[in-house]
Amino acid sequence: MNQDRYFLFRNFISGYDNIFLRVLDDHGHFVQEVNEYMKENLPMDLNSILRSKNINLNKDDLSEIIKQAFEMKNNSLLRNRQIDSTLSGSTCAAVIYIFEKLIIMNLGDSRCILRKKINNEYKIKNLTKDHKPNVEEEAERIKSYGGRIRAMIDDEGNFVGPLSVYLKDKDLSGLAMTRSFGDYLLILLEPFPFLM
Repeated sequence: MNQDRYFLFRNFISGYDNIFLRVLDDHGHFVQEVNEYMKENLPMDLNSILRSKNINLNKDDLSEIIKQAFEMKNNSLLRNRQIDSTLSGSTCAAVIYIFEKLIIMNLGDSRCILRKKINNEYKIKNLTKDHKPNVEEEAERIKSYGGRIRAMIDDEGNFVGPLSVYLKDKDLSGLAMTRSFGDYLLILLEPFPFLM
């Protein structure tokens, strides 16, 4: 429970030689339900949108389509009455490998890195940026919608642990990332753009 899970789909986009690899890092009480929902539905939704728009995967910019698929899946998760995503959710890091090209997606603090051997030495390059409260741009976005950012408070009133996102006027469970699938309570703020 509450551990990273990965899924590998070969040829998930029909008609192309491709691989879709995804890592989900779930959190909350209903992690299995959220994880299964995302595992089953996100690849299908992304595939459906790509086919319906007649996209040239080798040439077209897919950023808006990926954003649309992520938003569509998040909205359907939040409407799903069988899964309580009030305080449960998942981050996502995913890669589509097609035509010797990588299409990188991330949401939250799951990270894609590239490891390359240069002169018998491995170099690592981050391919994504974490969506966390200690990133200034993310912190400003959260605050602009009425969210609060602070560390957890222990029984003695001391701040402990990493920075987390909280509702404007409630100290319910904080979230250590600024974007995720699910976590419905935190998007109840105003129009809280948890997923963007």
